[in-house]
Amino acid sequence: MITRSQYLAKEFTFSEYFGQYVHMFRGRILNRWSAAYLAKKYKEDKQFNNIPLNDWGTLCLGAERAMLEFNAQHNCKDGISKSDMVCAAKLAAQQIARDFLDATEGD
Repeated sequence: MITRSQYLAKEFTFSEYFGQYVHMFRGRILNRWSAAYLAKKYKEDKQFNNIPLNDWGTLCLGAERAMLEFNAQHNCKDGISKSDMVCAAKLAAQQIARDFLDATEGD
């Protein structure tokens, strides 16, 4: 488990820190958007700033509890903010988009 303190001390990257939460968002994301849609948006803006922030916030509703439980299972007392949830969700969306592009652009 990578803690917020380790991340802020630059012992781990953004992708490593938020990557530990990605599994909590893949299903939520794919229930809302298709991989093809995410790939299109990713090609336009790798940070997904072309999807309204409110959409990300709505997607993250209810995720805080799962993230806190994950932290507790790893004896981590870090809190979770809305921005943490959005960062983890966007990282998950990036992975979905890249996987889709890898699978389809070779055709």
